[in-house]
Amino acid sequence: MKVCGGTSYTPGAGGNWVCSTTTDCKTGKILDETDCKFVYDDPWGDDDDDPWDGGGGDDDDPWDGGGGGDDGGDDDDDDDDDDLTICSRTVERQVEDLSGNAGTWTCIQTYYCKSGILLNQDCRFEKAKCEVTSATLAPLPLTVKPGENIILQVDLVKTGNVTDIEYEFEAYFDGGWKSLGPKSTSNTLIYPVRVVGHIIFRVTVRYTCNGNYYVIDSNAQPVLAQYCLEDFMSSYQFDMQDAWHKTVAATQADHLNHEFGFDLQFDGTGGVGTSATPPMPPPTYTLVHFSNVATCAALVNQSTTITSNPYGAQPEIGDIWTVGNYHTHPPLTYCGNQYYRTPGPSAAPYDMGRSSHYPHVVRDYDVLEVRGGHAINLPTKDYVYHAHCTTR
Repeated sequence: MKVCGGTSYTPGAGGNWVCSTTTDCKTGKILDETDCKFVYDDPWGDDDDDPWDGGGGDDDDPWDGGGGGDDGGDDDDDDDDDDLTICSRTVERQVEDLSGNAGTWTCIQTYYCKSGILLNQDCRFEKAKCEVTSATLAPLPLTVKPGENIILQVDLVKTGNVTDIEYEFEAYFDGGWKSLGPKSTSNTLIYPVRVVGHIIFRVTVRYTCNGNYYVIDSNAQPVLAQYCLEDFMSSYQFDMQDAWHKTVAATQADHLNHEFGFDLQFDGTGGVGTSATPPMPPPTYTLVHFSNVATCAALVNQSTTITSNPYGAQPEIGDIWTVGNYHTHPPLTYCGNQYYRTPGPSAAPYDMGRSSHYPHVVRDYDVLEVRGGHAINLPTKDYVYHAHCTTR
């Protein structure tokens, strides 16, 4: 490519920007501009309009005596010294550099105050400010039920021409930050909570300014995902009642000692987040039913219920959590009078080592003592024990 030199003129307020240029000789495209100066227009046009020039001569100059004479006395009264008074000013020009970066040319100029003749200028180019000054994650509820949707939304405060914005939604759980999915151009994510316990959410924002790549993190928002007794009792009353009806019916049918119950398990399989294709299924709640039968002697001190309990001390992300347990205690209707027990939860260590991290409910008779030979249809009561809500 052959390079030529030249001069560019760009109109401005009251004058022109004059720059030395290098151009592509063939296309005329400007490759570079240097030594830019701002040249002000002659405020009077040609000399004929100069108020001190008398229409082409000095006759009307009040200090020059009309073309050679001195109408103002001697030379001591001539105000020619005013022509040499120097003034200064700052001029700015919004431009783009050759890389396409927006910015401002700022020049500090000195000039003769009367004539406007430019004496000197010091110019510099400053890129326009471009950044994301803050990323704010909207407030979240302090507690949520596992499986509920929460809306994660981040708002940005920006200056300049911020481009190529990407959002990565993340959660802190079990000692580390996990991504909730692939990077997105949307500032909002609807996330179904897939875990039980404490979670912290944030958003990592990536963006480009003036050709440079930047990363900023939002504020963090904590959430406690827990399942509580109220949800358990209101959602599964039919199943609780059904378990007691089966207990009574089975006992009457064979005169043995039966109990029925179920674990409520929350399945958050997929972990804190998922980037899988197709998307992971939504979290679910499942009842895992059980039943047992025992002799009268075995029922004196303890329940016979033994169920699986995947709720560990440090469950893996996406595990299945037990969030509630319900079971019945068998009637002693067909046992001898020598067999008896205190109603309600089994005393330790006869609680079969169940975790205390979630609500437990047992249906038993509402009496002071359950003794062999009692009426099978005595009043009953739901006894609640262990945690009111899931804990970690």
